[in-house]
Order: sequence, then C-alpha cells, then structure tokens
Amino acid sequence: MKTLVFGGSFDPPHRGHAHLLRAAAERVRPDRILVIPAYHAPLKGAPSAPAAARAELARLGIVARLPARWRRLARIDMSEARARRPVFTVETLSRLKSLDPDGDFHFVCGGDSAASFGEWRDPARLKRQATWWYGPRPGKRAAAPEHFRKLAGRFPDISSTELRSALALGEDCSDAVYPEVLAELRARQIRLAAFAAHDSSDCSIPPVHDCEPGFFTGWGGDPALPEGTGAQVFDIQQVMSRTLSMTEAINDVILDEYCTPFIY
Repeated sequence: MKTLVFGGSFDPPHRGHAHLLRAAAERVRPDRILVIPAYHAPLKGAPSAPAAARAELARLGIVARLPARWRRLARIDMSEARARRPVFTVETLSRLKSLDPDGDFHFVCGGDSAASFGEWRDPARLKRQATWWYGPRPGKRAAAPEHFRKLAGRFPDISSTELRSALALGEDCSDAVYPEVLAELRARQIRLAAFAAHDSSDCSIPPVHDCEPGFFTGWGGDPALPEGTGAQVFDIQQVMSRTLSMTEAINDVILDEYCTPFIY
C-alpha cells in the first residue's frame, strides 16, 4: 500500500497546507493519506491550541479541501496527539511501517521544515523509511536536502507564526485561512498566539495595564492583546471562568523568558 503522510502542528491549518497536500497527492497518487497533527512538534514551541482542536481544524481546512478522489482516501491520524508528548517523526514512521511492513511510505512537508531536516531525530534512518517531498515557499530560502523531491507548482507564502499574530490582532486573514477554519476558531473561542512577540533584548518594556479583559470578551469584539507569551498554552475554560489569572501567567512567562515582569 502506498501511504502519503502529512504531519505538522497545523497551528492553525492554512491554505498553504491544503495546496501542499493536494500537490503531493496528485504527484504520489497514494492509496491512503494520513494527516497527523502533532501533540507538540519537537522543534517548535508549544502549540497555541489543543491537539484535538487542531485536528478538527485540519479536517476542515486540509482534508475537506482535497478533491473528492483524494478526500475519500484521507483521514486524521490522532496517534501523536494521543501520546500527549512530543513524538519524533522517526517514531511515527516506525510505527506505521510495523503495521504495514511492505508499505511504500511518502512524507510531505513545507520547504522550511525540509530545510531543517538535519535537526530531526535520526535523519539517516528517516531517509530509509520514506520517500520525501516538499513544496517550496516563494523567495530565497534555505535549500532542502538532496534526498527531498520538489513538488511542482506555486505555493502560498504563508508563515504560521505571522498568521497567528495577525489572527490575534483581529486582522482579516481570509486570504490565508479558509472560512470554515475561521468559523471554527471563533466557535471554539480559540485564541492563537493571543500576544504578539515583543523584542525584549534591552528590557526597556513599558508597563502594560489591564490585559485580562481581552480574554473575557467575545472573539469578535475583544481588544488586541499586546505582549508575548512564547506560545505558552492556557486552558481557555479556566481563563473564561477567571480561575486562571492571565496577568499572573504572563508575568511568569516574561520572568522566565526575558528579564523582569512588566504587567501590573
């Protein structure tokens, strides 16, 4: 069986993810497609939304956007999410190969991820486990390793980090995120990167007052929250019930990540 594997944080899933998977499916022509949301990608910070929520968003924004011929072969694989820990790709591919020893596995990722392949766990073994594909983002970027095969086509230049900040600031992101995903984010009251990253290298950060109301008002009307939490994950139910003080939580993050607390 030929299996196309697409793993990632999908935090959030965007049009680039959908375009990439479709291009890979058209090129590989697999017998099945596995979209695998990470619980916590080993080379990235903690995700902004829970794995279960990101899986549903991936279903809406990636799987559901495939043409029918590929959509019926695709499913969300929750194995990494259920592990509740960072799972290395070499572990996931080893598990899949143990279930299908004669299987033909293909792994697709974005150009930035491909370029960082040397930092992945056990890259030599990974090369043997699958055929590797990538879709390049526009612009001059680090090259993918030689064993990667380049997918044909033009892919949207979308940065998940910049997208999370734009969503947090209430900007129009409809050119990057499908309407179904935006609606689900609002319905679940998910705040992705609720604070824009702040360059605190000189620690000359002005005090920020009254940050908490942004977490208690509705998605559509809440104010932009101005500071950074290093992608720290917070329980939205605790925030909404006011059992978790965001002011204290942000101070703790800033104290650990930067220099001194600045929210009063």
